[in-house]
Amino acid sequence: MMTGKHAAKMQQEQQERRKVRLDITLIILFFALVLILTLILLYSAKTYTQVQQLKTHRSYLKEQNISIQSWMTVRGVSRTFNLSQTDVLHILNATNSTTTLHSSIQTVCTQRHLNCTDVVGRLNGLVFR
Repeated sequence: MMTGKHAAKMQQEQQERRKVRLDITLIILFFALVLILTLILLYSAKTYTQVQQLKTHRSYLKEQNISIQSWMTVRGVSRTFNLSQTDVLHILNATNSTTTLHSSIQTVCTQRHLNCTDVVGRLNGLVFR
């Protein structure tokens, strides 16, 4: 049988354990919140950058005399300048994949170790014959 002192001591130990568990839970929640806020901030910054880049690209595409630029995507070049994707991919020495079609010419040139200036010149040559 427990004595009064022993029961009080056990109750005090249980309270201390609960407090420690609560402290650990609060610490974990704090770091989870900091992580979530950091990810939101990074995603927002990336989205803002992409929106600004899109605005710049759209304004360029509204101009009268445009030419193919290295920042344009393979699919965008094909659609904007009425070139077949096969021709564009052939000049880039690339395969027809979703990743390639959505990549910029500069990215594909870098991956394929091609001189991007020459590739853009050849593509512009197809457009302005």
